[in-house]
Amino acid sequence: MMAEAFRRLELGWPLSSYRYVGMGSVYFADFQLFHQSLGIHEMVSIEREKQYETRFEFNRPFRCVQIEFGESSDVLNAITWDKRSIVWLDYDGQLDASVIADLQTVVQKAASGSMIVVSVNAESDRPPADVTDPEIKDKWRLAEFEARVGAMSVPAGLKGDELRGKLLAGVCWRVLTAKVSEQLAKRNGRPDVRSDTAFADQVFHFRYADGASMLTVGWLIYSHEDQHLAQRCNMKGSVFRDGNTSLSIEAPKLTPKEIRHLNAELPDGPPVAADTLVRVREKTGIMEADLNKFASVYRYYPQYGEIVL
Repeated sequence: MMAEAFRRLELGWPLSSYRYVGMGSVYFADFQLFHQSLGIHEMVSIEREKQYETRFEFNRPFRCVQIEFGESSDVLNAITWDKRSIVWLDYDGQLDASVIADLQTVVQKAASGSMIVVSVNAESDRPPADVTDPEIKDKWRLAEFEARVGAMSVPAGLKGDELRGKLLAGVCWRVLTAKVSEQLAKRNGRPDVRSDTAFADQVFHFRYADGASMLTVGWLIYSHEDQHLAQRCNMKGSVFRDGNTSLSIEAPKLTPKEIRHLNAELPDGPPVAADTLVRVREKTGIMEADLNKFASVYRYYPQYGEIVL
């Protein structure tokens, strides 16, 4: 899904001119995908755990992947940003002041035509077991959130009950969006529009589960001079989201045989035709809700194969 979206950049700028900056972990899955599907040859992986340097180097998938060990803030500040970049700040943890600072660094420095994507854990904080009163729980959540992101980053008038459950992701989106706007204002300095005045169009807003509830938001950064190139990329519709309404990605758990059978029935719709749903449900026993979920993401669904050792 991400790779297909990034491929749209080719309509404005040659993908061969891009660098990818990510947080590969020991698996480097995104690096493999973007190198092979997008043809990006300059890649930087930010890794904190220098004590595992040997293992990271062993698992490096391509020679073009440069592994930089250190805090993300240090690595991002050391990078030369005169090259168009696709930057995926893919954090395991919750939104906090360090995530905001990293985002601001990239928004401040990224070249026109760059993509900036941030992923954070959007699981709501769980109050201590001995806290049972709902109002006290909400006050606790609000205090925890403020301690993480900093008082200046808390949306005005935010209440603790807005941080419950799935509502937290919406608050995180508000914080990230506000910080991008604030940093652009600092980058541009003056209110008048010049050729190098920078803009940021939101193109991603995903919510999904990866063991924990996750939020991903992404922006295309471009200059006024390059506005026509950004428009060529046509990042509208499909998986793209430019506002506070997110794309909810819910991938049902299916067997390889079920996936093969469903793929043979698709595309159909959207929405999937009623007679198709009935036929597939009777054949496979899969619930209608899961059939519709699969149909919405089938092109991006992981493919599995059996290996006999």
